[in-house]
This record gives sequence, C-alpha cells and structure tokens, in this order.
Amino acid sequence: MQAAPLEERSVELHNGCRAAVATLHRFENGWEIDVLVEPGQADLTDDDSVYPTVQAARDAAMKLWFR
Repeated sequence: MQAAPLEERSVELHNGCRAAVATLHRFENGWEIDVLVEPGQADLTDDDSVYPTVQAARDAAMKLWFR
C-alpha cells in the first residue's frame, strides 16, 4: 500500500467542446494521475507513471485522454 498523498489537485482538461477532469496526487517521489474522467464516461486512468511536476502529470493526462 502506498503512503497517503502529500497533496491532491484537480485539473480541468479541455479540447473544443469536450472536457475532462484529472485528479493528481503528489507523493514524495512525484505526481501520479489518480483519476481521469470525462462526464458520462468511465474512469480513463491506465497509468502508474510518476511525473516530476504537476504540469508534466497534466500533460500526460491530456495524452491519456486523447488515446
């Protein structure tokens, strides 16, 4: 079991008229994407990577969303 996150952020993602929300957690070793959802859709998260910054995690969430 992983330790509790040090910080949590929700970031909005937009692409034209589509929108999604990614919940990011910060741990001692970096940021992880916890949940990525588009309204009315299932959780799109399929990523266990750790990112050095919140911006890098946000960019990765955008890429996951566009898959």
